[in-house]
Amino acid sequence: MIIEAQSGVTQPPKRVIKRRRYPFDELEIGYMFFAPGAKINSMTSYASTQGRRLNMKFSTRAMTCLERMEGWIPCNPDAEGAVAGVGVWRTG
Repeated sequence: MIIEAQSGVTQPPKRVIKRRRYPFDELEIGYMFFAPGAKINSMTSYASTQGRRLNMKFSTRAMTCLERMEGWIPCNPDAEGAVAGVGVWRTG
């Protein structure tokens, strides 16, 4: 098999920038987001990694919320339509 040189072929970009799933870099101190369906151990580890990368501090808590027009609202675990997940707060 002989491989031939080609010209005029554009080089693909080195890295495709994709949107991150969680908005760690957008949080201001005191702000939070809710990750529905996330597991506390996984999210705590991920928040720690993102905190080191971004030089920020995060706190995580397992919680249940209801989805409303204005966003996720904390609720009792036995409430109808309650979704378990993890809340992530920026603390520093």
